[in-house]
Amino acid sequence: MIGRWEARGGGESEAARWAAGDQDEKLTEFGDRLVSGPHGPVFIHIPTRDEIGEDLAESGGGWERDALRSEIATESEDVSEFALECRFWEAVNPSKTQA
Repeated sequence: MIGRWEARGGGESEAARWAAGDQDEKLTEFGDRLVSGPHGPVFIHIPTRDEIGEDLAESGGGWERDALRSEIATESEDVSEFALECRFWEAVNPSKTQA
């Protein structure tokens, strides 16, 4: 199980673990994480950009653009210390693409 501080290391260290076959045996695919939570372990799957694109395409939609939060806004020091980086997606509604 990884702690919050390890999750901040980004995908490079996790990719190296998977490439070496050193990932947690409880995890079934790259992007799976077990992190420590206040009430015990928490399972998270962090999809790759390609996985998101494939899922959106399967739904009949797609995406217009995406950006990291740090590219969109400058956060306060408190937020920067607390929150991990995340990506925002502008997705296309499938019902609107079939018009």
